[in-house]
Amino acid sequence: MSDVMEIQKKRFDFLNTLYDESGADRFRLFPREYIGQKIGLDPREAENIIDYLGNEELVDTTRDTVSISQYGIKEVEAARNRPEKQTDHFPANIINIGTMIDSQILQASPGAMQVSVITAQDRSTIEEAISLLKEHMDELKLPPEQERDVRADMETIEAQMKSSKPKWTVIKESATSSKEILQTVAAVSTAAQSALQLLSMLHH
Repeated sequence: MSDVMEIQKKRFDFLNTLYDESGADRFRLFPREYIGQKIGLDPREAENIIDYLGNEELVDTTRDTVSISQYGIKEVEAARNRPEKQTDHFPANIINIGTMIDSQILQASPGAMQVSVITAQDRSTIEEAISLLKEHMDELKLPPEQERDVRADMETIEAQMKSSKPKWTVIKESATSSKEILQTVAAVSTAAQSALQLLSMLHH
């Protein structure tokens, strides 16, 4: 891979990872070093990439934080929807390389679901969130129906983690379902806030 392609690939990996980490939320801020550390960049590389993406208006920055911009969200979604086509900032060959990193595999059959290898970081995050919720469930004082739903979501996630072919869409759907419930009590519950933060860290 040429030096130019390598730089473009790192830029796309950074933006792609920022999209996943933020859940396509441009108001979600991260420490400037966070994404670079997550994808294995040295600090200087990461700062150069942030500077480039910021100048192209793909990310928004402050002295301490970085977040994906509206243009950045559109760029990533255009790349994912049509990986064979170049975007305004990235050629198709870079998009295809970038989207293969830690990619999901779609089984070639009608109604198939996406499966994915659960990374060690995801596993640790999921286990911490589940442990936190189990320990503090009574403190959340959720209505009985919502408590049952959260417990069911956690059981579903745990079952997927034990599978040899975990379905990432199922994990994400269960995490999203629990997040929506936890948001209703986050203002008065530190445990709910912590669990929400953990579940929001799940990538893919």
